[in-house]
Amino acid sequence: MSDIVTAINDSEDNTSVVARIVTDGTGQHLVFNSIEPGTANAVTVTAADSDGSNGDLNGISQFASVNMDVPSVSNSDMTGLSRLSSDTTNKLTSVNGFDSNDTVGSGTLSFSSDGNRFDVNISATDKLDDIVDAINNNGDNTSIKASIVIDDAGDEHLMFSSRQSGDVHAITVTALDDDGDDNDMSGISQFSSVNQTATANIGHMSEVDAAADASIIIDGTIAVTNSENTFKDVIDGVTITANKVHDVGDDISRITITEDNDNVAAGINTFVESFNALVALSDQLGSSSESGGGALSGDSLLRGVMTKIRSQFNQAFDSGNDTTLTLSQLGIRTERDGTLSFEQDTLDDLIEESPDRVQTFFLGAEGDNGFVNNMDEFLGFYTDSDGIIQQRMDGKTAQLDKLDTEYEAFQLKMESLEARLLSQYNAMDLIVAQLSSTGSYLLAQLENMPGVVKSSS
Repeated sequence: MSDIVTAINDSEDNTSVVARIVTDGTGQHLVFNSIEPGTANAVTVTAADSDGSNGDLNGISQFASVNMDVPSVSNSDMTGLSRLSSDTTNKLTSVNGFDSNDTVGSGTLSFSSDGNRFDVNISATDKLDDIVDAINNNGDNTSIKASIVIDDAGDEHLMFSSRQSGDVHAITVTALDDDGDDNDMSGISQFSSVNQTATANIGHMSEVDAAADASIIIDGTIAVTNSENTFKDVIDGVTITANKVHDVGDDISRITITEDNDNVAAGINTFVESFNALVALSDQLGSSSESGGGALSGDSLLRGVMTKIRSQFNQAFDSGNDTTLTLSQLGIRTERDGTLSFEQDTLDDLIEESPDRVQTFFLGAEGDNGFVNNMDEFLGFYTDSDGIIQQRMDGKTAQLDKLDTEYEAFQLKMESLEARLLSQYNAMDLIVAQLSSTGSYLLAQLENMPGVVKSSS
């Protein structure tokens, strides 16, 4: 349906009708509004349906006027463009009043609110503040808050409040009273209620505020409820907050929706901060100081990337109506140190003059050929999973793997050489020892031969 809305609103021949999507509890609805008021501007829709039937509730014929709801709008009824009512929390207070020293009886109070159920045991000596502490400090209690309120007469009343708003968070209290009667107005049974959806949801308690969802009626026909006052995605791109119920005399025939362009400046600020962080990282990695250069000092890829990114900033992009814009015209300046600065006043003036030009500059006339898409494609050349940076990383990883392999082979070669040399030197050492032993033996034999005269000292 979003494609249908876009096709209608972007049609060059369309000067009278606005299409939009409204979402309620049953799903999404296609809504047509005339741009100008008055009976002369009533919208008529006919269909030439490819399914062969132009009058049924199938295919595009379901959007023909005969098959569309036409709400009647009046400022004196409960319909209109939007009838708002705020959400409320459930509050129950005891009918009977007490003195701070009074005890109320004993037994067990069982609480329930949107699936959270827990029991609180009350003793015969417990006063109201003891009951409040027992409820609020119960480890299973995530839904109900107990308190004491004092009326004009000075009497204290026990009050139960749901922690969250909305109909599903209404409170049910049942009693198991030790006095034998769980339904009278004495003992702890005086704090019981009936059920959380009945209109007389009081039992023995007085209902200060009924649990209720916030509600909104769009175009007098589509009712949407929510446990909170904020409605998101009911109308595509619009957030509605219900602050109060409109009185019958209020003029509710028109709601003014203004563009929120603050996100443009916020996005540009984020872009500028991110680029400046990249500049700082680039300077650190490419540093060539004598005390120790950066990890990518002298790397041509780093210099090339930064140079080409800056060149992208100087490009002019189509901004519609045969005009172009550059980043500098949006208030983005390049400083001498290579960082960017942002003058928001320049952007605000341009948005006030022509927000469509700013949108076209960033997104392009077709939504795919503006500055954002251009930068995405350019950076993707470097940062994609098969981009230049990944290829460079893969190449360096392959070199490291090759060095590891060569190192392991060299280690094996050195270990083999060490073993061989050790074996050879051990063998040589053994031979030298044997020769030394043989020499000593021969010398002894020669000295003992007849005729050999020892020289005197």
